[in-house]
Amino acid sequence: MKAYTYHLGTWGETEIPSYTSEDRTYLTSLGYESLPDIEIGGEDDIRITIYPSLSNNGKSFVFFNTSFHWYVILIDDFPSMMQFLREYGPVCSAANTEFQIEELLKIAEKAFHASHGHGYEIACPVCDPNEYRRQLEVRTRRTMPKMPPMPEPEHE
Repeated sequence: MKAYTYHLGTWGETEIPSYTSEDRTYLTSLGYESLPDIEIGGEDDIRITIYPSLSNNGKSFVFFNTSFHWYVILIDDFPSMMQFLREYGPVCSAANTEFQIEELLKIAEKAFHASHGHGYEIACPVCDPNEYRRQLEVRTRRTMPKMPPMPEPEHE
């Protein structure tokens, strides 16, 4: 199975034994912990999962998951790990933050609807009388009949 290597900003490729989801000893057979040390990102989005070396020598096994693919990256020392996280960690953090904000917005919308009886995007005379009047005035202006154009004055 193809894996990528990363050392202080330089990428390479290597081959490692193939992985099967039933093999719970896969990582330990390669010399890495079976439980992750660091996880960055969301459950269903871009995610970096880092497994440290069993010998605590600074090497790391990284799963980089996207929504549709996963990649293995072997990092051989701590400075490279820190550089990798600095360069690629924000991608996962941003995707996870966006997901969490969307979830919070859904909760806020449901709470508003439960307490007000309508969606937040609708201005009503009880919740927001000023905005309700403003929107009513705008609608009234849009539906008013347009005056015919004034005739041009004749110049002699």
